[in-house]
Amino acid sequence: MMFEKSVQFIQGWLVSQLASLLETTPQNIDLESRFSDYGLDSVRATNLIENLATKLGCQLSPTLIWEYPNIRTLANYLAGTPNRQLVSNNNTRKSQKLATEPIAIIGIACRFPRVQNTAAFWQLLKDEVDTISKVPADRWRKDGFSNDESTRWGGFLDEIDKFDPDFFGISPREAIQIDPQQRLMLKLSWEALADAGLPVETHRGSRTSVFVGAMWADYANLIRQTGLIAQHTTTGQDLGIIANRISYIFGFQGASLTVNTACSSSLVAVHLACQSLRSGESTLALGGGVNLTIDPDSTAVMSKFGGLSAKGRCQTFDANADGYVRGEGAGIVVLKPLSLALTAGDRIYCVIRGSAVNNDGFSNGLTAPNPKAQEALLQDAYEQAGINPNQVHYIEAHGTGTKLGDPIEAKALGAVLSSDRPTDRPLSLGSVKTNIGHLEAAAGIAGLIKVVLAIKHRQIPSNLHFHQPNPEIPFDELHLQVQTSLTSWPYPEEPALAGVSSFGFGGTNCHVVVQELLNVSSPHSRFPLLVPLAANSEERLQSLCQELKVKLQTSELGLKELIAGHLLNESHKLAMVVDSHITAAEYLENFLQGRNCTGLYKSTEIHDRPIVFVFSGQGSQWFGMGKQLLESEPVFRATLEQCDRLMQQYVDWSLLEELTVWFEEKSRLNEIDVMWPILFAIEVALASLWKHWGIEPDVVVGHSIGEVAAAHVAGILNLSDAVQIVYHLSHNATTQSGSGAMALVGLPWEKAKAATLAYEGSVYPAIYNSPISTVVSGNQAALETLLAQLRRDNIFGQLVKTNIAVHTPQMESLEVPLLEVLQDIKPQPAAILMISTLTGAPLDGQQFDASYWSGLLKKPVLFSQAIAYLLAKGFNTFLEVTPHPILAPAIKQTLQHYSQEGTVLESLRRSKDDRHVILQSLGQLYTLGKSIRWHNVYNQHFETQIRGFHNSVLTSQPQVQLFPLSAQTPAALKELSKKLYIQLTEHQISLNDLCYSTSRRWSHLNYRLAIGIESIEELKRRC
Repeated sequence: MMFEKSVQFIQGWLVSQLASLLETTPQNIDLESRFSDYGLDSVRATNLIENLATKLGCQLSPTLIWEYPNIRTLANYLAGTPNRQLVSNNNTRKSQKLATEPIAIIGIACRFPRVQNTAAFWQLLKDEVDTISKVPADRWRKDGFSNDESTRWGGFLDEIDKFDPDFFGISPREAIQIDPQQRLMLKLSWEALADAGLPVETHRGSRTSVFVGAMWADYANLIRQTGLIAQHTTTGQDLGIIANRISYIFGFQGASLTVNTACSSSLVAVHLACQSLRSGESTLALGGGVNLTIDPDSTAVMSKFGGLSAKGRCQTFDANADGYVRGEGAGIVVLKPLSLALTAGDRIYCVIRGSAVNNDGFSNGLTAPNPKAQEALLQDAYEQAGINPNQVHYIEAHGTGTKLGDPIEAKALGAVLSSDRPTDRPLSLGSVKTNIGHLEAAAGIAGLIKVVLAIKHRQIPSNLHFHQPNPEIPFDELHLQVQTSLTSWPYPEEPALAGVSSFGFGGTNCHVVVQELLNVSSPHSRFPLLVPLAANSEERLQSLCQELKVKLQTSELGLKELIAGHLLNESHKLAMVVDSHITAAEYLENFLQGRNCTGLYKSTEIHDRPIVFVFSGQGSQWFGMGKQLLESEPVFRATLEQCDRLMQQYVDWSLLEELTVWFEEKSRLNEIDVMWPILFAIEVALASLWKHWGIEPDVVVGHSIGEVAAAHVAGILNLSDAVQIVYHLSHNATTQSGSGAMALVGLPWEKAKAATLAYEGSVYPAIYNSPISTVVSGNQAALETLLAQLRRDNIFGQLVKTNIAVHTPQMESLEVPLLEVLQDIKPQPAAILMISTLTGAPLDGQQFDASYWSGLLKKPVLFSQAIAYLLAKGFNTFLEVTPHPILAPAIKQTLQHYSQEGTVLESLRRSKDDRHVILQSLGQLYTLGKSIRWHNVYNQHFETQIRGFHNSVLTSQPQVQLFPLSAQTPAALKELSKKLYIQLTEHQISLNDLCYSTSRRWSHLNYRLAIGIESIEELKRRC
């Protein structure tokens, strides 16, 4: 907006008007001070804007003073001068919008009946404790409920009136007006951030969001009844301030809102927090809820509503269920996008894969559940998560224990999560309401925290008060089972997978999908881990492995310690890919017994040979490729995100969303204009990961469209140009879809040419794959006739899955259009040697120009010639940087043809664990003498790093470790030390674990100590 008045004029007028209003001199008016600092209420502010509009001769919005809160910014806006940003750049920066990125849970805090923290909560769940009791005598008088048994019971928190206002900078006078729900959430937010190892002060001014579920205003009702209305009553009693006060006290500038969807409030709050993170609105979020039953009237209205149990117990899924019992409590989780959490090295409890919210709509009554709406909710949640619902192991049900609600919920679960479920893996159900009652607005967060802890410990707690199955629920038919005891989490070979449901009595439903992150930091994880070992002789290597085997069998050594501290530059090397103590011990035994097995690699001759990166074209794609690396490797994900952003200039779909689709029938990987860009992006991301780990190519070679990725990795094409090329190649190739076919035949190139002569103009030799195999391409009918003829002559021939005849003259019509759109491509001199498969020999970087790429689809691929050239130059170690090793057979055939030894490695393999496959190849490269950047291989998964030159963990020399501790006051620090001493005396605690935990959680507060120690005993002496 611009008026014919200068900044100086508008500033002068505003200064003059304010000075007049305030009866002061213009010299006392500061251009930077907020209008509110001068006491302008809404009426006076509106009058000021109206007078300014008259002066400028225009219409002005009365909200301008709230948009531009001081004289300088308002004048700059009105004069058309750019304003300085009101918030610093680091606070306005947004993350990439990733609709499907998992959200990591990195911190938790809770208060539930008889529970002060998560450790106590887990113990309560394990011990099958029922916390329901009669209403405490100090809560309220019971006269009004004398004839209503359902109001006599509940799950109650202790000391809800206890609060330290000074800690949060709140005056005692204000504190008494503040709803205990606000106070409790303030405390839990601080604890959750401490649990996450995130000092509050480092996040002031950040776009950290807060979402809190709440529904009752009991304290406000009591205050009104007493008539103790004061200055702070409004903000102290308003439910919306619960979230706002957290943001205010901690200085968070992200979204901040209290959610009220009745009993689903807290889970909806978590859902909204995840949405905020995925949209880029925030990079850190707190989500949770609170429920306190302070006023007897709220219990009275729920009793009249008819939902409370006369027995005072939630008997979820039981035939005798008669309603629910109210409970108190609060919980909150700290959330962060998985990629950011991995990059930061955060401790991750598990991940939220997806979530959904809907409403029952026009159901059979406002508070009546809608079965179809619940089914739709579940379908949406698992589709958004990219997870097959039939694979879910456990559901934390809403499960209030009502005769209507339980059967409807169970049948909806069966319809969606058991539609194709094997009979031998029933879906387990449970509800924390059977332990602590129905926490209403905090019920969802209680269920979520229960599931998070169950995943952490790989155990599922019992659902209490289940004696006789509800006859309205056909459990066997629906493949459902109620959890009746504490058991180990089923299917140890799979990451734990669960869902959490929460339904509001107004019809707002929420479901959250939670999954274990395969992470070596978890003692129960099946996370693949590459263990490198080395010694200066075979005997010493044998001795080292024997020591490790013994320590693993006696549980003296964790998998994290297994990779730490060894000397890795010795001549005799060993590498193994393990996922548990058992597999590690088995591999060590195989080595000691001289047995060879996949996943175990050794070498006594170290040759750091040059390595060739090989990039394939179409055919290596498979549904699900790269999903695991997306979750576990930040460098891999970041490269894909970059490709996705660049590709958005040309397409209306997302690379990342296509890669994370769960249902194969919804995948578009069979469409060339989707498949080729995704293959390119996967190959570039794999190359980035390999280089991050220290594996740099000496030469690159590409096969068909794989040449685009090869040229980028060689430094010839920047990523933007490479994305542009692969888009136009795929887009133009799509116009030829349905025009042809391709087939692999067991004939050398010259014989394949001879065989196709009879079909001249219809079938051509297209790809010189190896000395004994060729890909032919052309008209499908003619090609099938040729294949039939070859089979009669006992010659192998098989169609390739495609409907386009690339690398033939049939593609000639695409050359001119491609040449036109690629004129702006600017190839650079190659940083790494690239062998062209159009010529079978090296080309200068400048030769990979528009004319090269425009002819790529019509010219034959001379892959075998390129490999033969490399063999002649002494290159014999090949790494296929593709989703599946489709070129490995051709490379091996070429090696055999020339009677040469060589190594051919893969990056990924169809339907195999991503990390397991890639780490196997990394292990082989280590044993071949390649220098690995071990800190990059593991530092995003745990803090212990392999040190190339350090004492072995097996030596007797003790290592000094730093033990930090901190608290808010000197007295608190002393008290914390005393408690720690008691813990050390009563429990066996690992020194490594202790120092790690205190450094992450208790090193950031104001009063601090740090001790260098060598053992737990020394720490106990010094405490």
